[in-house]
Amino acid sequence: MGEVTVRLLGGFSIEVDGLTITPASFERRSGADLVALLALAPQRRLHREQAIDALWPDATRRSGMNRLNKAATFARNATGRPDAVLVREEMLSLFPDNDTWIDAAAVEIGDASDPSTVAAAGAGALLPDLPYEEWTVEHRTRVTLRQLDVLRAAGRWTDLLAIDPSDEAAHLALMRHALDRGDRTEVLRRYDVLAEALQSSLGVVPSAAATAMRDQAKDATLAGDTLPGPSTRTFVMTDLAGSTRQWEADPGRMASIMETHDSLLTATMAEHGGAVFKHTGDGVCAAFSSAAAAVRASIESQRRFQSADWPGGERPRMRIGIDLGEAHHRDGDWFGRPLNRTARIMDAGSGDQILCSPVVAELVGVDAEPGVEMADLGLFRLSGLAPLRLFRITASDLDTPTTPPRSMRVGGRPLPPLRTQTFGRDLDTTELGQELRKRRLITLVGPGGAGKTHLAQRVGAELAEQFTGGAWFC
Repeated sequence: MGEVTVRLLGGFSIEVDGLTITPASFERRSGADLVALLALAPQRRLHREQAIDALWPDATRRSGMNRLNKAATFARNATGRPDAVLVREEMLSLFPDNDTWIDAAAVEIGDASDPSTVAAAGAGALLPDLPYEEWTVEHRTRVTLRQLDVLRAAGRWTDLLAIDPSDEAAHLALMRHALDRGDRTEVLRRYDVLAEALQSSLGVVPSAAATAMRDQAKDATLAGDTLPGPSTRTFVMTDLAGSTRQWEADPGRMASIMETHDSLLTATMAEHGGAVFKHTGDGVCAAFSSAAAAVRASIESQRRFQSADWPGGERPRMRIGIDLGEAHHRDGDWFGRPLNRTARIMDAGSGDQILCSPVVAELVGVDAEPGVEMADLGLFRLSGLAPLRLFRITASDLDTPTTPPRSMRVGGRPLPPLRTQTFGRDLDTTELGQELRKRRLITLVGPGGAGKTHLAQRVGAELAEQFTGGAWFC
């Protein structure tokens, strides 16, 4: 027999013997629904009782059998094939004697790196013209998660957003690409699209990382004596570990080291679009309009520090802190909360380490360079600040010690990341969030596998920033 193609992604259609059949070709929609249901079933086979329960859950057994027989007839008539839907020993089969290709199945079992799998995944949502049919929910959830995984791995951000418009990681990637090519208008447009999608689907606002990128697009000017109002910048602060002891031991050598230190850091920061605006004796402070550039400059600074030809004796070891936020620029200097946080983050580090805040890790992690990793070290108490999560930045060619931050760690462990999207729980999420603001203890009760833990993780992640200590998994 000939080949049959069934398309369920982006819309329903069947191709049989060179003829394309759409829902309009069926006498009743039930015929198309039966074909779609069987196409999603394992091996395209389903017990007739299961088909009746899915398509006509309220029908009596006699009524259900009658509807099923009619739907099968509609399918055979529309396709012109008497074998389109066959019943054998109470089992329904879809084109059992044909080579049948189904796009949804190809996505689920196909190699994510195969171009044909990627193309099928990007065709659109599963059965978009049946968004409210209960029998499609489980299939749509399963297939959609696989589509998003395939498209994310392929970097097909636009196709991904066509399926899940509220996927912030995809928006961030597109914003970053636009920012890198200098298209600030696209960055601002993309931010507005993200904000609307998050508000309509989740009732939340874009993350600090997205807002920071929007602000970078609004004002990419770094130089100038005074900038009107606050501007978002990424700040880098450096310090030489153990420098006091070294100054006391050999001031002449340290003076020579500092000459190389100052010229090396000033040049490296400038090469990556930053500007050193202050020298702190044994370190520098630099400002960047791009968080990614700040991270690249910090890695390169450590790389050059570790390979430089230093005067005899102990090699100087530099620690670096990075944070991002709104600050004020006045008379060549910067002022504001991000400067305080950056200093505390730097102080928590050890020599040869680069530590950063969560917003920097989130922003840069979308497009981190090969070999660069950001390790979540946990939540720490920094002097004068609310508990802050710290990340250690490493590169494959850097010698970075794993010494823990020199600050007190907050007990517990962070929320595990959500590995899957959440579907159909918007109302539950909103209600649980409202109750959590009123009560100290809430218990979620339900049968195993109902999604209690997933719901709790999602609510915790969304509300973490509203609580001083964040959200923790205990």
